[in-house]
Amino acid sequence: MLVLKHAALSDVGRNRELNEDNYLVKGNVFAVADGMGGHLAGEVASNIALKSVARNLKKIKPAAEQIKKAFKIAHEQIIKQAKHNINQRGMGTTLTLATFVGNNLWLGHIGDSRAYLFRQGKLSQLTEDHTLVARLVKEGKISAQAARSHPKQHVITRAIGGQEELDTDISSIKIKKGDRLLLCTDGLTTMLDDKEIANTVSVLDRNEAAKLLVNKANTKGGYDNITVIIVDILEADKRKREFPVRRWLTFMFITLVVLALTLKFFLFGLQKVYFIGPHRQRVAIFQGLPATIMGYSLFKLSKSTDLPLKELPDYYRRRIEKGIVVGGLANTKATLKDIESFKESDK
Repeated sequence: MLVLKHAALSDVGRNRELNEDNYLVKGNVFAVADGMGGHLAGEVASNIALKSVARNLKKIKPAAEQIKKAFKIAHEQIIKQAKHNINQRGMGTTLTLATFVGNNLWLGHIGDSRAYLFRQGKLSQLTEDHTLVARLVKEGKISAQAARSHPKQHVITRAIGGQEELDTDISSIKIKKGDRLLLCTDGLTTMLDDKEIANTVSVLDRNEAAKLLVNKANTKGGYDNITVIIVDILEADKRKREFPVRRWLTFMFITLVVLALTLKFFLFGLQKVYFIGPHRQRVAIFQGLPATIMGYSLFKLSKSTDLPLKELPDYYRRRIEKGIVVGGLANTKATLKDIESFKESDK
């Protein structure tokens, strides 16, 4: 059984007043979004996208259709919001989402935020940047090295909310124990190259690795907001899983033993208790308590007498009908004699 552990961090950087990045961590769903569109609009767009995904991405199959639907709803909500606020016209956001279904990692992606897989010391980019320079590199018009300093490296060709048409990249890979997933916005990747990212993300402690990535991006200039999520794919410790089961079984065993002993002492105690009650319109002595639990009577007839109930004063008759608990048999018999004396005195 695989388990997920994560670390997440978002930083405004050293060149921006506002943080237009946002991230989502919800169960087995992780996402980063980098908003754009001017003052406050970018923050609004990224926030709308992630809240929409959190509401609409369901844990049902097929995952690809669910991701596609969640992105479409987020896209429509951002466009609708922009139409109602002139200051938000044209706003949009990148969105890179990862969701784990069994041993599969599913990715939904639009824009230039990225998903990386770090496996056995090797860093692999799982997403493709939707930017003008990425297209030029793919077409062989410029080199990957030249793309890093290209004046139009931040020109996005696809975004959520940025245009009417939506084209979402959806992919999946098998995950393994020991894998580490990195989701990040371009505030990290424009400052650090893949080699620097690999060296940093290899730090064993994921929380420390996340802090180091942000700090290094800021040290190199921090020209944009920086957001990172690191997800470790681990195998649950069988001993830790089994321990609660053993503890639960031990607890249940002890509980049953205590209940059994309590019941035993209770039933034993009932044998020592007697009360005076009615039996076929006559006074009788019963062993136990005048009560019934779940249809089970806590008493049994010990001795019946010839004393009719109707010949007793109302006071005693009402008490006997409810049951007069005295204690031991000797005291109960003594009390019964006292009651009989009232009958004799009424003759």
